[in-house]
Amino acid sequence: MKKKIVAGLITIVVIVGVVMLIGCVEEPPSAPTETPTPTAPTELSLEDSVIVNDISFVVVKYEFADRFIDEYNNTNLPNEGAKFLWLYVKATNIGEVAQYIPESYDVSILYKGTEITRYRVGGRFYLESKEREMYAYELMGGFGKIYPDVSEEGWIIYEVPKNIDMSQAKIRVEFSPKEGYGSEETVTWSF
Repeated sequence: MKKKIVAGLITIVVIVGVVMLIGCVEEPPSAPTETPTPTAPTELSLEDSVIVNDISFVVVKYEFADRFIDEYNNTNLPNEGAKFLWLYVKATNIGEVAQYIPESYDVSILYKGTEITRYRVGGRFYLESKEREMYAYELMGGFGKIYPDVSEEGWIIYEVPKNIDMSQAKIRVEFSPKEGYGSEETVTWSF
C-alpha cells in the first residue's frame, strides 16, 4: 500500500510539474508591426491646418479687391475682366530645428485646369484706401527657413477672372522635402 501511495504522489507531482512547465512556455514572438508614417491629407478647407516636415501651414482666409495701393503709393488695377484675390496664409515651425517653409511662389490657385501664380510679392499694401494696411507673405532672409516657434504670415495676391466660380477653385501648396532631400509633398485647400 505504501508503494501505491508513493506511486500516486509521484504521478501527481509529475502531472503538476508538467502543467507548470506548460504554463511557462512562451509563444514565439510575432513579427513586429510597422507604424505607418502619417501623411498629410490631400484636401483641406479654409482654416484647416496641416503639418508637413514640422511646419504647420494654414490658409486662413481670402478677399477680393478691384484695386490696391502699393508701398510706393501707386494704384494697381487688374486687367480688364479680372479682379484681385487676396489669400492670407500662415506657416509656423513647430519642430526643434530650422525648416524650409513654402514660399509665396509655392502657393498657387488652380482654376478649371489652369494654375494661377502670385501677382506680386513683397512689401506693404493698402486695399482701396490707406486706412487698411496689409503685409505680403514673404521671407526676410534665411533662404526659406524659419526657426522653431517662429511664424511667417501675410497676404499673397492673385489676378483671377472677375466671375470666378470659387467652387471650382483650389489652393495648392507645395512643401519642400525635409532637409532638402526626398520628394515634395502637395496639399490642396478648397475655398
